Amino acid sequence: MAMYKYILNKINKYHQEITVDDKFWTYLKADEVQDELDDLEEYEQIIVEQYLKYVQDDLEEVLEKLSNHSIWWREEMSWEDLIKELGAEGYWGDSFDKLEDYLDYDKLADALIDDGFIECDFGFLEIAGKEIIMREVVQKVYKFEELEKKVQEEVLERYRYTWVNSLDWGEYTSEDFTVIMFYEHRFNVDKDSVSFSMDDAEAGAGFTGEFETAQAAINVAKNFDTKGFIKESVLDEIRKYGKVRVSKYSWVSSNPRSWNTYIELLIDGIPMEEDEKYAAFVDALESWRKEECERLYENAQDDYEYYTCDNYIRTELAEGNYEFLADGTDF
Repeated sequence: MAMYKYILNKINKYHQEITVDDKFWTYLKADEVQDELDDLEEYEQIIVEQYLKYVQDDLEEVLEKLSNHSIWWREEMSWEDLIKELGAEGYWGDSFDKLEDYLDYDKLADALIDDGFIECDFGFLEIAGKEIIMREVVQKVYKFEELEKKVQEEVLERYRYTWVNSLDWGEYTSEDFTVIMFYEHRFNVDKDSVSFSMDDAEAGAGFTGEFETAQAAINVAKNFDTKGFIKESVLDEIRKYGKVRVSKYSWVSSNPRSWNTYIELLIDGIPMEEDEKYAAFVDALESWRKEECERLYENAQDDYEYYTCDNYIRTELAEGNYEFLADGTDF
């Protein structure tokens, strides 16, 4: 069974303190303690390690408490959980359930400390008797900018995707795109239709929606009809009877992308995008649609890179008052 580091350090200490006069006794004592440790169950070794780390650096004392059944390990991971579990066990009598909504958990935690409960890495130690000498561990903490450069780089990598995975940054990208599409083209993007992905099988971007008026669609089409292929008679008909959308193919279940959306032209409610008469108009708007999909994807990439860049992470760590140990471990 593997020994924990605090236990091993204590065993080594027995060997290091040998003198000429007590050499035989010290070796004998160390071997006895080692034998005792070898016989412990794994949960008992955890108790020993946590006691040496958080209570008192006395290996013989904790082994004696174990043998006397005067120290226990509880696996609750917060004071509130411990208090509730003790209440259910009757630690404070039969009235706990009735008083639970009125309890001051901080004061109860202080009372439990006086009763011999010690918070540790894996829950709590419960020690019989109130005479407890707590070990004071002093650790220097650092702001991010105070860490060594190499440690800063390690922290930056550890936090690289923290905010991009927790923020709804994609929603901001979608909202900006929706506003710009209406402002520049009088195009109403369908709610929740803006979609993009950076690095999976569906990488790309797309949207659906409808021009506010046929004239708005005509204005865009003219800008992309650089060779003047669209006939005025066709535009007059579209202006009077047309409706223009960006739609998604009905046979596609995935989110809108450039490859699964298309320009849908309706004349008096009848689809006309495959009619050769309107081909030049539809082709011009297809060029516009693809360009907007590319712009959306590029904007999403830029936003993603912003939320994962060093400067953004540094700012969040500074404004959030994050603190670290010298090796970069979160404090």
